[in-house]
Amino acid sequence: MSHVSLSSIQAHTNNSFQQISLVRDSLMSQDNSGTSSEPNECRGGAATSNSTDPKAAEAALTAALHDAVRSGDIAAAKDLIIHKGAKEDSLDSQGRTPMIIAALNRDVAMVKMLGHGHDAFAYLADNSGTTPLMIAAKNNDIEMAKAFWPLGGRKGLQDNNGWTAMHFAAEQGSAEMLRALSMSPTKYALRNCDGSTPLDLAASGGHVEAVALILEICKKKLKKKDFSLQNTNLAGRTPLHSAVVAGSVEAVEFLYEAEPLALNIPDKNGDTPLNSAASRGDLKLTELLLSYGGDRDLPDNKGETPLTKASRGGFDDVANLVGRYQQTKANNPPYTSRSKSGNILGRIFRRS
Repeated sequence: MSHVSLSSIQAHTNNSFQQISLVRDSLMSQDNSGTSSEPNECRGGAATSNSTDPKAAEAALTAALHDAVRSGDIAAAKDLIIHKGAKEDSLDSQGRTPMIIAALNRDVAMVKMLGHGHDAFAYLADNSGTTPLMIAAKNNDIEMAKAFWPLGGRKGLQDNNGWTAMHFAAEQGSAEMLRALSMSPTKYALRNCDGSTPLDLAASGGHVEAVALILEICKKKLKKKDFSLQNTNLAGRTPLHSAVVAGSVEAVEFLYEAEPLALNIPDKNGDTPLNSAASRGDLKLTELLLSYGGDRDLPDNKGETPLTKASRGGFDDVANLVGRYQQTKANNPPYTSRSKSGNILGRIFRRS
């Protein structure tokens, strides 16, 4: 529809009225007896034909605005806001604003109309703490994310589980979204309820481009406590360990190069990255970690070493490799990630 009148707001009732002052009466007319909306003392008060219930009127406006936004009807939503007084920060039962609904619908045009050039509550979160910008990051919708920049879409806000927009983008593996969201290192030190940073999530997904970009953004901060690559999540895993579990050779290369001291840090089960690679039968990663100096003799909490884990799993090729490998501190990696890192970062920064 191109225009919403007062009668369309009251279309949720069984009768159609021309005056907003009768909103309460029209809403109350939807009972089982089918009584009319004429003033009636039995309804629990004085006659209301010339009065308005503000809460009912506001509820009707809110419902109409949210319906218009859901249906993508920009003209109707605009009319309700400008001419009828519907509020842009009105909430539904899940705490969602019109802006959140528009973001869920991936309706950039609606977002821009709701913003109309200024802060339009784009930072307000729903009951789960999710903001419109987080939704854009989850959907990897860069056009939507950029639409929030002038509207107060704050990038460092965390939802009820501690996730930021950067966490969602990293989980998706979108280096392009991460670059669009923030090139500020401080945003990447925030941890969610699992103790994971955006880098942890990128590594656990084996997302090489996202890992490379975050390392580049944070490279001058990596020796600081909050940014240390020796830090672990609540499972006791470093980003390097998470990349091993994901089976990503390239991500492991980047992370080892950035912090070699994370190589033999065990998780809460006592597993080192090498233990994890061997237990999964990952021959290539096992060889790479051994070449870096991964300790083949470190047992987990149950006393199992990489060799026993590989043997128990039936990974004979891995067990043979670990068994015959001559451990030295001077082992040189078979290849380096420096040129690869440059190529990947070049691809990322050429986009946009």
